[in-house]
Amino acid sequence: MIQRYEVQTKFIYGWENVWADDNEKPTVFKTKKEAQAELKDSVDSWNNDPNTTSKYSYNDYRIIYTDKKNRIWLILE
Repeated sequence: MIQRYEVQTKFIYGWENVWADDNEKPTVFKTKKEAQAELKDSVDSWNNDPNTTSKYSYNDYRIIYTDKKNRIWLILE
């Protein structure tokens, strides 16, 4: 298992990484800083778009870290 960070989205049934690359593979990040930057860019871009009729909330996202032993850690910030 490779260490990685994921940005997850909250759904009614729980949390899931629904971010994917061009090949439909789930997007993961090597560092917490990369994951935080991607989340901020996505939420802010959506919310600042003049055509947006509803806003995203940071409360609907979280960043988790999976270590080499496959343990999952929630990143709070």
